[in-house]
Amino acid sequence: MSLEIVSEARCSLAEGPRFYDGVLTWVDIEGCALHRFDGSHSVWRFDAMVGCAHPTVDGDIVVALADRIELLSTGEVLARFPHGADIRATTAPAIRPGGSGSERRRSTIDRARAPSTGSTPTA
Repeated sequence: MSLEIVSEARCSLAEGPRFYDGVLTWVDIEGCALHRFDGSHSVWRFDAMVGCAHPTVDGDIVVALADRIELLSTGEVLARFPHGADIRATTAPAIRPGGSGSERRRSTIDRARAPSTGSTPTA
């Protein structure tokens, strides 16, 4: 068996890889992003943390965010969570590769001031 690096994508907290119909998707929870790889790498940025994402049979992707569930293609909100307005900030420790436990960085993401513009694709 051999492995090949196909993307140099960097994430704060990558989770939930899905391989469906020749396309790999995964989320960056703390980076508020959805990644897609189908030979090239695409990223969609959101205004809230992304918990998970799952492809649909019609080619869309359902994205579960901290405060809502939406369809990627249209931004249609399928559900809102009442606790979403209560999410103010998240502080998560991260250890740098090769660093010791004392070399931690803290990233604070203030969700209360984030604009609610939904998803923004970037390349």
